Amino acid sequence: MKRNVGIAIVVSLAVGLVTAGSMSRLFAQEVTIVGEIVDWNCYKKDTKNKGAAHRACALNCAKTGAPLGVVDEQTGEVYKLAGEAWTANKNEKLIPFVAERVTIKGKVEEKGGEKILTILSIEKAK
Repeated sequence: MKRNVGIAIVVSLAVGLVTAGSMSRLFAQEVTIVGEIVDWNCYKKDTKNKGAAHRACALNCAKTGAPLGVVDEQTGEVYKLAGEAWTANKNEKLIPFVAERVTIKGKVEEKGGEKILTILSIEKAK
């Protein structure tokens, strides 16, 4: 009997952890951000790594599949971009937006102290 209770507890905890992870994605906050698409790694090293001066480097990194981010022009916060439909094939669909001012709609969640923005839609800002 004790063994069955122990197994039930372990299974309940495992299900709870999986459900909690799924629930955080389900209830992620939907936002619209206007900002610049940057090379995540370069920008995290130095926030000056953006704009036209950094465009060639950012494009080269993006084409290798390096992670990209968006810098919110209102708050200065940077969000790591996610979403298989957008980041697949070495950022193929995001390449036209690198170092450009864009409007992104997506869902934000925090993982490991980083803000992750799963893209729902993106267009060049007006």
